[in-house]
This record gives sequence, structure tokens and C-alpha cells, in this order.
Amino acid sequence: ETGQIDVNDINGYVLNLTNFKEQQALLGVTTTSLNAKLLGKADLDVGLTIPYDEETFQMTIDVGKINTKYLNPTLMPLVGIEFTQGQIYKIHYELDAGPKTGQNKLVFDYKDLKLSVVDKDEDGVKRKDGLLSTIANAAIRPNNMPGDKKYLTASYETERNIYRAPINYFIKGLMEGAIRIVPGKTVRN
Repeated sequence: ETGQIDVNDINGYVLNLTNFKEQQALLGVTTTSLNAKLLGKADLDVGLTIPYDEETFQMTIDVGKINTKYLNPTLMPLVGIEFTQGQIYKIHYELDAGPKTGQNKLVFDYKDLKLSVVDKDEDGVKRKDGLLSTIANAAIRPNNMPGDKKYLTASYETERNIYRAPINYFIKGLMEGAIRIVPGKTVRN
């Protein structure tokens, strides 16, 4: 199964986009700025800068406040979890992508995170696994807000899969950053 991400009400601009080599040398980079609604609920801002003379790009993604339950259609097919409660207050992600690796920074502010582990029985019917859900909730950090004693942000490197599209590069980076913030210390070590 695949997850689904709906992006609506997209507005933005692209600057300095050309396929003429002389113009590329003169302009140096192309820049894109988009704002939209993520799942029709949260503000989404995306910035993208692509130099013409390098195999790199820089991307920023900002997501505003959203109830975690709205993310379930995306996460359930991908990782087999559903949020039962929680509020995301802010996601700020930066990727400085090179041809083989990317440098990432993630700020992920949330409160009251609780989840269920979901499995399918032999007939393909979804069912919640109570024991695994209890263990998972004991292992995660339910809150990560500025001012919290154990507030975390993440700076890390990701490896690019050269056989996948660039969208995979930043999705992988976001997921790896969340894995550095959400689990409790005993789970990460």
C-alpha cells in the first residue's frame, strides 16, 4: 500500500527558470516558493533553490498547526500506525542536498502524541494491536515543545538513493529526523 498526501490551494512562483545554457550561466540559480494547505488543514510553505552549475539543491519546508489524526491516511499504509491524539504545532525542515548525501535540520514541535499500532488479519481487515500500541506509547516522547526540559531538534546526514526521484530524498530526510526526535532515549540507543 502507499500513503497519500493531499496538497491543496497551491500558490507560488518560479524565478529564473530556463533551459538555455547562456541564461543559466548568467542567472546562476532557479528559485521556487510555494504556499499551500496540507491535507486542507495546515499551512505549508516550500522553498527550493537549484543551482544550474551543481548537482545540488536546497529546500525548506514549513508546516503549521495540525491535529495528528489528519495524518493517518498517509502514515497508516506506510508504517502501520495511527495517531489517536496529538497536535503538531510546527515542522521546520531544511535539506542541503548533494549528489550523494544531504545535510538535514528538523524542528518538530508537538504535544499529547499517542498512537495505535495497526495490523491486518488474514482477511485483510485492519485491527489495532493493544499490546504493541501500549509498548509503542511507552517508548515515545509524547511532547516536544520549546521550553521543555528535554526539547529536541535534529541535525543529521542522509544518503541519497540515486535510483529514486528527488521527492524521496526529502521524504526520507523528514522520516529520519522524526526518528531522532519522537522516540524516547532508550529506543534511539
